[in-house]
Amino acid sequence: MSIHFRIIDSGLVLEDYSLIKGSSVFKDKLGEVIADNRFTLHSKPLSGELAGNYFVTNDGYEAQNSTIIEKGILKTFELSLYGSRKTGKTRAVNSGGCYIVEPGETEFEEMIKNTEKGLLLCRFSGGNPNDSGDFSGVAKNSYYIENGEIKYPVSETMISGNLVEMLQNIVEISAERINTGYQIYPWIKFDGVTVSGK
Repeated sequence: MSIHFRIIDSGLVLEDYSLIKGSSVFKDKLGEVIADNRFTLHSKPLSGELAGNYFVTNDGYEAQNSTIIEKGILKTFELSLYGSRKTGKTRAVNSGGCYIVEPGETEFEEMIKNTEKGLLLCRFSGGNPNDSGDFSGVAKNSYYIENGEIKYPVSETMISGNLVEMLQNIVEISAERINTGYQIYPWIKFDGVTVSGK
């Protein structure tokens, strides 16, 4: 099964808790490849494209835009002043959020046509991924795809996977993006996600 959905922005375990505890799967990955080279993720609190921006960090510093993952390479952690002092790593230049993922080159309709069997996931109801990236939850407002067509809405459908593996198993990224006012995300097609239900 393949799956399309907007990235779960709380699942990257790059913030204080997991890094201080030393349990983040990315704790030693700064400067290394952690995702497909088509994937770039920014945190842009100063972006004029977003309504929910901010200008001062939670620690009272002037906020700056940053690139968290650039062409698959982890560029920065999202550590507060406290987190940076506890870990000895560099403080982030913002407080996270205001996430923007760069678009891909494939039209959304073409992504659907290229899917033999899959799920168009429009809403995910579940807990945040754990420190290893494992997650599970229920697909809401979502649709079954077969032979390149959206067939029908699904119900009582569970999905599970690992965010770390998903970032490395990106099949396509859509050219179109959705701006919620708080983040801008394309649709992303992944392999290696378990889907079960009706």
